[in-house]
Amino acid sequence: MTSTQKYSSDNAKNNSLDIDEIDLNKAFGTLVRNKFLISTFAVLGLIFGCFYAFSSKKVWQGEFQIVLEDKKAEANPLMLIDLGIANLAGSSSSTGLTTEVEILKSPYILFETFEFVKREKALRDTPIDNLRFKTWRDSSLDIRLEKGTEILNLSYKDTDKDLILEVLNRISDQYQKYSGKKRLRTLALGRDYFKKQIKEYKIKQYSSLSRLQKFALKHDLSMRTPYVRDVEIENEMKGGLTDIISSNIEDLRVNSKHTIRLVDQKKKQFKALKEPNEIINFAQNIYEFQKEKTLLRLKDIDYRLVALRVIYKEADKQIKDLLREKELLVEMLKGQVIGVLEAKKATAEARIAASNRPEEVLIKYRQLLNESHKDNLTLAKLEAQSRTLELEIARTEDPWKLITEPSLLPFAVAPKRLQILMFSLLGGIFTGSVAAFISEIRKDLIYSIGEIEPLIGLPLLGELSINNKQTLEESLALLASGPLSNNEESIALLTVGKISKSALNEIDQGLKALLKNRQFIVTKVLRESLKCHNIVLVSSLGLTRRKDLIQTKTKLLLQNKQILGLLVLTDDNS
Repeated sequence: MTSTQKYSSDNAKNNSLDIDEIDLNKAFGTLVRNKFLISTFAVLGLIFGCFYAFSSKKVWQGEFQIVLEDKKAEANPLMLIDLGIANLAGSSSSTGLTTEVEILKSPYILFETFEFVKREKALRDTPIDNLRFKTWRDSSLDIRLEKGTEILNLSYKDTDKDLILEVLNRISDQYQKYSGKKRLRTLALGRDYFKKQIKEYKIKQYSSLSRLQKFALKHDLSMRTPYVRDVEIENEMKGGLTDIISSNIEDLRVNSKHTIRLVDQKKKQFKALKEPNEIINFAQNIYEFQKEKTLLRLKDIDYRLVALRVIYKEADKQIKDLLREKELLVEMLKGQVIGVLEAKKATAEARIAASNRPEEVLIKYRQLLNESHKDNLTLAKLEAQSRTLELEIARTEDPWKLITEPSLLPFAVAPKRLQILMFSLLGGIFTGSVAAFISEIRKDLIYSIGEIEPLIGLPLLGELSINNKQTLEESLALLASGPLSNNEESIALLTVGKISKSALNEIDQGLKALLKNRQFIVTKVLRESLKCHNIVLVSSLGLTRRKDLIQTKTKLLLQNKQILGLLVLTDDNS
């Protein structure tokens, strides 16, 4: 930044500060000059405030607090939410506490109390027939939530002290009733919903079951209606219905193939056995042989052999006969076991052959079976939820809880006399100040020298103090030896505004003594001043209007007269 730019910037700042200072000084001067007017308004405001404060009736206030529990599923158990009927049942989950507060402010809750207040006021010779509900609510009631909580603060104001507690108790009762009604209404809607749905699904379930039965009988299929268990309902509610039904024909085919594979494996194992006892043990593990006579006879032979070997040697004839019989029976048992296994295999193969159906028949059967099971499952779930809802209806629940009982504050909350007086006084001062500024604007008088030069663009020749003779003489001597000494032609001092004759006479006599060889006149008439070659404008602070000064200058310029400058008369006592 150059030095010139810096100087310009600093100069601009100084000018700005000067202007602000001048404006403040001008405003302060206006207030000082009109202190009587401002004082008058202040006193009037104070008088009005006193009258209002001491003539107004006392206003009393009562209050209580209540907890608004945002029970999103209060009257909508889990089954209502799962079925998507929470909104139908009037759940508060989509409305929230703010909406609840607005409902509590509505005529639905408060109108009965409003009518009670009107009746009581009429009985007490203070009727309010023309009072509207909204006006009464907004002026007398304050209902709001405690920030960040579920606590509702309610306060009521009235000039009738004895009426407040009764009004608060009525509002509290209405809130409690609303809380209970809302819950019961929600549950009643849920009951109606389930009754309707259960009726519809009973018809639907009967229809799907009938179609399944007719199709199964037509195609020689077994009809299986699974028993719906609670765990199945819970699983369905959590993750949606899955196809938990499989066709009994498919089960039969799978089981039969498994049986064939098992029989073949057993045959292979059995044929590899060589020892009689191993063959006997294998046969004992087959269900069909557990009571077979051959096995029973073999067991008997083993018992007898044990008994004989205690007494006789192995070469004894009885022992040899029993061993030969056992050998023959084991051979016979082998044939029987093979026969049973073959029979099992043949039975399984027959089942597979019997279970063969066209693919479209099996698909249709599976579809009907699944549809029947779904309807049965949905009906069972609806009935279970309906029972839960009935239990919820039977359950007794407390309404919204009162934290504090309705109570009356010990002192009146209005009128606040000291506050009224303070605001009345300040209001009077403010009104008086505004009136002072308006009066100054309408008078259009000049009160400071700083306003004159920028107003008319003429140089200031001097200030003349009309109340101090010594200072006046010194100022006139400086004027005569200064600005007025450079020109020998005639001079006219043209006064603008209401300047006193005595002040003009002193100026006239003083200049005549100083300018003995010069022709000059002091006049209020513009036409007379035009006879002179040079003109000096004379104004007085507090007596000259801006408008008059500007008009006088304009007229002189139109006459092509030279204006030397401006003299300002000041009053040191002002």
